[in-house]
Amino acid sequence: MGDVTGKPLEELAVQLRQRGYRATVHGERLAASLGAGDERVIVCDGRRFRWGGERGHVLGAAVSYTY
Repeated sequence: MGDVTGKPLEELAVQLRQRGYRATVHGERLAASLGAGDERVIVCDGRRFRWGGERGHVLGAAVSYTY
């Protein structure tokens, strides 16, 4: 699953950090610690975020809010 530009994952990481979560982008994957030491992987194909890898549960659309 290729991340088209890398930006959607970077933008999501910023949003998560602003909410107090740990989030680090490693290439085409985002590692997010959402509490209690539970770290999960989020990937993006440029259109959707998926929880747990390429075939994981769809979290939602990757929308850029750049104006």
